[in-house]
Amino acid sequence: MDLGMTGKKAIVTGASEGIGKAITLAFAREGVDVAICARRKEPLEQAAAEITRATNRQIAPIPADLTKPADAENFIRQAHAALGRIDILVNNAGIGP
Repeated sequence: MDLGMTGKKAIVTGASEGIGKAITLAFAREGVDVAICARRKEPLEQAAAEITRATNRQIAPIPADLTKPADAENFIRQAHAALGRIDILVNNAGIGP
């Protein structure tokens, strides 16, 4: 499906697995470069590598614990630096009680 998103830049939080990873893959298949974050570095980097191999898009893994304001700010700064701009934000991070 062509949603006319080729060349856009996105950030997706909570993207090392599950819904966030699926959203990142869908964006990448549509021609979007994506910066992703999650708390665990290894699964995050694995997800980025897998999606990059499958789509040939830039997927920038940036470890961040979004419950910490400094990590959240750092994620946005690094994502902007990696992508040049941010067109789309998907806030998928969350935890249950």
